[in-house]
Amino acid sequence: MRARRFPQANKLLGPPPDQRDECVALSICIDKNYQISQWVPSEEDIERINAGGPIWLFVISKEHPPVWVQTESPFE
Repeated sequence: MRARRFPQANKLLGPPPDQRDECVALSICIDKNYQISQWVPSEEDIERINAGGPIWLFVISKEHPPVWVQTESPFE
């Protein structure tokens, strides 16, 4: 998966100072209490998903905030 900029994005989050080599900037839309980002699956990801494979969510933190994953656009 890779993050992609999208028209509704209104902020760019930079990588943490100690992870500049591992992370890239992330375009997000801050809307009410949400921070929304867009992710595009690679061909390999699509093959795994079509074969019934799961989507794994990693949260790099000591605590796990509430999260939400969907395929439907939140802007339509």
